[in-house]
Amino acid sequence: MDFHRSLSDFGSYLKLALATKFHYFIIFVIICGIATTLIMGRPDFTIRAFIYIIPGIFAIIFLINLYRNGGTLPEALIQIRSGKFFFQLTYVALFALSLLVLYFSPYRPWYYFLLITGLFCVIFLQIFHDRLKPSVILFEISCVMGNLIFGLQLKYPFYFGFTDIIPHLYLSTITSLSGHIVPEDLSYGYAWFPLFHIFIAEGTNLLGIDVKITFTLLTSLAFIVLIWVIYLIFNLITKNNQTSLLVCLVFSTTPIVIVYSTYVVTRIMAFFGLIFFIFLAHAQIQTSKWRDRPDRFPTLARARQPPSAPTSCGDRPLH
Repeated sequence: MDFHRSLSDFGSYLKLALATKFHYFIIFVIICGIATTLIMGRPDFTIRAFIYIIPGIFAIIFLINLYRNGGTLPEALIQIRSGKFFFQLTYVALFALSLLVLYFSPYRPWYYFLLITGLFCVIFLQIFHDRLKPSVILFEISCVMGNLIFGLQLKYPFYFGFTDIIPHLYLSTITSLSGHIVPEDLSYGYAWFPLFHIFIAEGTNLLGIDVKITFTLLTSLAFIVLIWVIYLIFNLITKNNQTSLLVCLVFSTTPIVIVYSTYVVTRIMAFFGLIFFIFLAHAQIQTSKWRDRPDRFPTLARARQPPSAPTSCGDRPLH
């Protein structure tokens, strides 16, 4: 019994420490990671690790502010003041310059990516502005993602990524011309998973344009819409506009998102479906119709029942 009690006390202490001192753990991990790369003699690993170190620093600042507020999310993380349309005008100027670079240059030069970085920095500062408008921020993030996606796929004659796009376009063309899914002897796997090629084929027939252009438009627009869905999910959870917008901004700037936003294949479309499913499931569960149904959540229903009043000894039933 003493062993189990001490083990339970240690577990409670560990949970309390993680709940109130987790920012120290992040600092410890960052320092150990940097020290390990230096001991290995690989400072290039330290530079690459900044993609994790910088978000970790922001997480530390966020957790410190969270603990100071008693564990509740603040209404505003940080607020900065500037001219009424300063950031918007800066954003429009940088975005117009990036379009001019794409139009007049035969390829995407290095200063194009500097302009894209500047656009993301302007969006980041707008998130902490005292006149925060989430719809404007989301629209700006969507425009920058569209700039990156269409600036690659429509800039060059045929962008095929890691070559998986080529067979997908071939199977979508067969589906569009025949009006049927691909036969099993052509592709046994996709004959039983034809939704992606049906989606591209239907878009080709409805829009009346080339299958390659249809593929670029439909898949890229689906990726851009995903930013708005992610914002809705995190806004339902955190009830904080700044936190939700920061999540969307970090999501849109991660290397894997930038790469696969121009290389949307079947597994990426499955990821879209997962995000939409999470949003719809969370929104449905939050409705009173689901929360008040004891047959759906029996444990939750029992937990919400008020405790029964204590009875006196004379009220006990006889056995």
